[in-house]
Amino acid sequence: MKFSIRIALVAWLTTASLLAQDNEFERRIEETVREFGVLESSSEVEIRSPIESTVLSVVPEGTEVNKGDLLVTFDASRLEDERNQQQVKLAASEAALIDIKTKIDAIKREAEARATVAELAVKVADLQLQRFVAEDGELAFRKKEIDTEVAMAQEQLKTTQEVKQLTEAAESSGTIGPDKSALVELAVIEAKAKLAVAAAKQDWFQKHVRGHESAALQLALLEAKLEQTRGTEEFEHRIAKAQADARTAETVRDAEQSKLSRLENLLTACQVAATADGTVLYSIATSSRAGRTAEIEVGAAVRQRQAILRIVDTKRLQVRVLVHQSRINRVRVGQAAGIQFDAAPNKTIKGKVLKISTIPEPSSWTSGNVKRYAVQVSINKSPEYLRLGMSAAVEINTADEISANGQRP
Repeated sequence: MKFSIRIALVAWLTTASLLAQDNEFERRIEETVREFGVLESSSEVEIRSPIESTVLSVVPEGTEVNKGDLLVTFDASRLEDERNQQQVKLAASEAALIDIKTKIDAIKREAEARATVAELAVKVADLQLQRFVAEDGELAFRKKEIDTEVAMAQEQLKTTQEVKQLTEAAESSGTIGPDKSALVELAVIEAKAKLAVAAAKQDWFQKHVRGHESAALQLALLEAKLEQTRGTEEFEHRIAKAQADARTAETVRDAEQSKLSRLENLLTACQVAATADGTVLYSIATSSRAGRTAEIEVGAAVRQRQAILRIVDTKRLQVRVLVHQSRINRVRVGQAAGIQFDAAPNKTIKGKVLKISTIPEPSSWTSGNVKRYAVQVSINKSPEYLRLGMSAAVEINTADEISANGQRP
């Protein structure tokens, strides 16, 4: 009977222990979220290829570098050829611009000289017109000269006619002979002829010469002014066209300079330097059972903007875990977490939730339509044995969330 009691007691204790374990297991399920993740750096700088080229040299993976240290050298031979060709194009565009500016200066000098000549031509034509039509000018002088000639011819005719009358009286009295009278008659005829010529000259001057020569001088003045305006407009047009050509040449020159500057920058970028202190890691193209395959090595062809390196701070570590969509709403920033690494499975490191992604991770064909969200968990104190890429199991304590709501979210 004592043996039966002992068996019953052992059975009861065993049952109680199992019940307690079950209760503890259920409590942990209720109060924690457990997922697996990978150790990574919380401070990481990605280096991308600035050009499309071939790798000539690259620092070994795992190298500790300081900001400014040389990381990668790319083949710059093609860019150097393009730069040399671009320098020739730039020199040609600058020469073309200088030629146009020289042409503009020449046109301006010619325009100034032509403007001076045209201004003098207008002035001369105006002076000639004023000299002709002024009160004491050539027109008045020639009119006075003709009027005087007419007046003298009239006076001469009058005198000869008076002499004729006296001669006729003397001939009647026998004082003079017929020969003298004939000479006087001839003088009268000559005087009449001179008066007729002078009067005709006066009439011709009034009707034709005065108006014609005045109009001719006015026309010469207008033509001089027109030529001055035409010359000004012509040179303004030539200068405007040359200036437009200069602006076009400047645009071409600036474009060629911009291309050269871009090539110079790319040549400078053929030597990639570290932008921060840390450890160099290669960007991974594939990771399979066969191992890791890096996207960068000596002789490798790279694309522009292709990720080639990472510089990580190994002193600032965190674990990145992917939480199933069914449990992500139980996780909050600041919640405590326990971390166990495969390298030390019996040791638990304390941490807390730093960041929760709001966007699910990309799905693969093996995961179906299951969504997982990245959660970053900090490490309060990093042991010496930790290495980047180590696997870890993370248990996030969600008890605070449960007690706050009184139920599982």
